[in-house]
Amino acid sequence: MLRFFKIQSKNQSGFTFIELLLVMVIIGAIMAVIIPRAWRANVEAKYGLVRQAATELGNWGMTWAERNLESQPETYTCKLNDYVATLVNYTGDQTTNWADNTTTVSPGTCATNAPTYTVADIMPPEKQPRNPFNGLSYFNPGNNGSTLQSGLLYLGSQTDGNANAYYFVYTGTDSTSVTDWHAGMGSGTPPSLANLRNGVFMARLQP
Repeated sequence: MLRFFKIQSKNQSGFTFIELLLVMVIIGAIMAVIIPRAWRANVEAKYGLVRQAATELGNWGMTWAERNLESQPETYTCKLNDYVATLVNYTGDQTTNWADNTTTVSPGTCATNAPTYTVADIMPPEKQPRNPFNGLSYFNPGNNGSTLQSGLLYLGSQTDGNANAYYFVYTGTDSTSVTDWHAGMGSGTPPSLANLRNGVFMARLQP
């Protein structure tokens, strides 16, 4: 009986330490490739959402400006460009007409009274886009450019010939400051026209 038991124990199958170690090395190598790629894919997807949000905000911003232009008194001399210019800045900056619940910004010197509502006021709350990197509404002060984080949207403007060109630029995971823009969009507020053109187009208007 003892001899039979010994023979059986020798024939039992199992993994040796070397085999287990080899499996762990292979799994580690696979994870080292998959995890960074998955992370990059996730970040790229968020950048896509940021650009989508910029397009949506640009459309609503133009709608807001057009409504103000159409409803202004006959004595006012504002142009569409004057209203859009009040949106230049971070979308969360409460000193612009994106979303300031206390006081709106007058469109330059062409009018004595500021608009009575902001872009956020004409957007249904459920349609207000959120920064995919922090989950906050783009109208939230958390996206006002006071703190470096990815996905901040800034509306910049530069002279383009005889018109003013408006583009959104945004920060990325590679940004080193709140004015260091992602993917060739340059730096500064605003960046150069060449860099702005790598952003998301909003409008080109006569001053």
